[in-house]
Amino acid sequence: MPTDDEIYCNCMEELKHRIAVIDSVLIGSTSTTYPMFDSELVYLLFRKSLELIAFSSLTANKVVYSAAYENFANHWNAKRLLEYLEDVNADFYPVAVNPPQTLANGTKSFSLVTEGFLTKDEFVCLYDQCGEILHARNPFATSRRPAKFSFSPKEWVARIQNLIRYHVMHLINGDKLVAVIPNEGKVYLIRASPLLKT
Repeated sequence: MPTDDEIYCNCMEELKHRIAVIDSVLIGSTSTTYPMFDSELVYLLFRKSLELIAFSSLTANKVVYSAAYENFANHWNAKRLLEYLEDVNADFYPVAVNPPQTLANGTKSFSLVTEGFLTKDEFVCLYDQCGEILHARNPFATSRRPAKFSFSPKEWVARIQNLIRYHVMHLINGDKLVAVIPNEGKVYLIRASPLLKT
């Protein structure tokens, strides 16, 4: 049976691979050969990536995770999903931090990332945009209003990467993890209480 740490790392590994596939579609090295389907694939992967971010904080408690995941089927609206998760774990959302600095006494210090990462409000925006793209269009609609997107897919990728590359996660069991998601190599955790400074 994998440990809570291993389960969390597995979630982050999956997230990393999903983002890598999005990147490969955006640069054209992966394609369905049909541009509209490529776009749908990207936004499907975005949506699944957001769900991994949302649910990974519950991995330390299988019972709560299972109940939340089952309940999730009824939470197609991102705002309601986040409100539900906050009821279960008030600190569920990752806190983006910069790479650690080693202090004179040997401890590691992490400073907060202040911009350029996926905020909770942007999470809601992207999640809802994914829903708009993934639903089939009404063939009887008389007008087609294009969705207005806050960022390009490439910018969304960058914001997600900036959120998760180094982040503090508060698991439901009270543990605080610093997760490191390198571009190359495996996800790993730093088991320490980080000193967060602005």
